[in-house]
Amino acid sequence: MTDQELADKVLTSLRLQGRPSGSVFDAYSCAYRRFEEDGTVLKCAAGWLIQDEVYDPMIEGAPVLSVGQTQGLPPATGPEQVAARKKVALVQDALIASGVNLDQLELVAAMQGMHDEWHARLNGRPDWGTEEAQAEERARWEDEMRACLEARGLHYSPPAGQEVVA
Repeated sequence: MTDQELADKVLTSLRLQGRPSGSVFDAYSCAYRRFEEDGTVLKCAAGWLIQDEVYDPMIEGAPVLSVGQTQGLPPATGPEQVAARKKVALVQDALIASGVNLDQLELVAAMQGMHDEWHARLNGRPDWGTEEAQAEERARWEDEMRACLEARGLHYSPPAGQEVVA
């Protein structure tokens, strides 16, 4: 899968889903998989790339990249940090087993971060349940996704019926 195919898959899937996959444990985090009572399965940006047969609930709560990986720091050695790195490795293994290349993890992490921030911002608004708040946050998310993709030399396709505004 090329970077463009990956970005298109995530963007299309999240748009069709229409809402973040908020964690049941934390109002400001997203879940790789969230199973609703009606049988609906919500997914985060990275979750759309993880095939069902390699999904492991143990990855919930772990990012795609560790803080050390994103900042070029040496790995921490305390027991909590080692456990956290193991969970990050599980996420990365699931993504790679699903066809994501190692060099695409940063793109996946960036898209995951924007999706998680959409959820956190929406939940942090006193008017979070209104259509206006949701539309504003969705528009902001689209702008952030466009900037993310264009910064990486990728093409951004706006939602159907909308034009790209530069």
